[in-house]
Amino acid sequence: MTGKLTEKGHTKVRIKLWAYKSCDVVNASLNVIETVHKAGYSPAKEHTITLPNQKRIYCILRSPHVDKDSREHFEIRRHSRFVEIYYNLEEYPNILDSLMNLDLRPGVSSIIFVDPNLE
Repeated sequence: MTGKLTEKGHTKVRIKLWAYKSCDVVNASLNVIETVHKAGYSPAKEHTITLPNQKRIYCILRSPHVDKDSREHFEIRRHSRFVEIYYNLEEYPNILDSLMNLDLRPGVSSIIFVDPNLE
């Protein structure tokens, strides 16, 4: 998914956030958007894209010796989101630094992708 802007020199920053609790991911995405606004920039485009949850199910035998049909199921869900921000790098060079120094809650992981020179 590539976004085209009418102005040259815009940079797309995509931040991927994921955690095991959905409320942590929502709060982290709001924290990212708030950080961009605190840096003094109101972006032309900003999106929050919810990605599908990854669900992993583990099946464990209750008793290893008898009754092999008796099992317990456990699952781990990983919630993830993208936050996309389009901005002009020459006008606001400190936004990327403020995103790199962003303090997220424990349990939330993030990766920052930068795609320069959208034309």
